[in-house]
Amino acid sequence: MKKAKVKTGAVHLLGNLHDKDLFSEISTGLEKTASNANQIHKGSLLLKEQGHISGQNIFFLLAEEEAGKFLLLLDAVRCPKGEALARHLKRFNSHIAKGIYAISSYWNVDGFAEVKHAVIDYYAKQNIEMEEDGMTWVAQNPITTSREFAYYVDYVVTYAEEKVWTNPSEELSLSAGLDLELPEALKLANSLIKLGFTNPDSLEVIANVWRPLVMNGETRYTPDLKAWLNQTFSELDKKGLLQNVDTKGLVRNVVSGWSFPMHSGVFDYERTR
Repeated sequence: MKKAKVKTGAVHLLGNLHDKDLFSEISTGLEKTASNANQIHKGSLLLKEQGHISGQNIFFLLAEEEAGKFLLLLDAVRCPKGEALARHLKRFNSHIAKGIYAISSYWNVDGFAEVKHAVIDYYAKQNIEMEEDGMTWVAQNPITTSREFAYYVDYVVTYAEEKVWTNPSEELSLSAGLDLELPEALKLANSLIKLGFTNPDSLEVIANVWRPLVMNGETRYTPDLKAWLNQTFSELDKKGLLQNVDTKGLVRNVVSGWSFPMHSGVFDYERTR
């Protein structure tokens, strides 16, 4: 009897599909990813109610990362077909890539060059050098470090060369009085879904608008990104695909939070490792 083999981490195989099937599969993946992120966030809120602050923070970060995965998958639709798409989809399970996409929803940048600089010179580096008061400090990757500090006990060396134990259950207890809101990446994902961006027909429209575009050092938020976002809304509206457009805040969340495509150039650091 022939044995069937289960393969996880196979999202890159979507790059082999024709557009109709590609958009259908990505639409399903977007819905499932957002649903899971929202369920994890609900767990964070329940843990907060019960006073489990460490668990609350862990679930919050997991929900944020899963929402970053949503944005990464949506960017596959803006990516030209071929080798670039296959390479982009392989990042689907990368903690750093998901973290970068989650963080991108907070950015307020003037142009694509800033996005590329932030990723290559800061968020994607294993070690980052920073100068302060005439001294150079070396910090570890901020995405992986924030996860490590929230999840695990560790023995660390501080900037002041002090050696101390860290315990998230003790350190994060200081945040017991804080109100952790919905992660920005999850707010953006939910807004995109409610506006109708994630159904297969809408994904086809998005692909038609964004695939031909080329990002470079001269690409700006205004007029470039803003114009392309407006064009996307316009094309979706012409085809009757926009939903809940009058709902307060949804359009603003997308215009302010959906950043430049990061499928090209931004992840060049991978090729130099």
